[in-house]
Amino acid sequence: MWTTTFFQGQAYLPNPSANGGAIAQFNQFVQADPRVEQVLLPLRDGVTLIRRVA
Repeated sequence: MWTTTFFQGQAYLPNPSANGGAIAQFNQFVQADPRVEQVLLPLRDGVTLIRRVA
């Protein structure tokens, strides 16, 4: 699975748009989930690769 990570920086702004806020929440959820591991590729808007831990 992959997802956009930065959304033009909005995921990390104090007052993001609705989409930016949703991406920030998703990023936090993925980071806190012990069932998966992820890596961020800093390409354009950022790409996070996510895989389930065996």
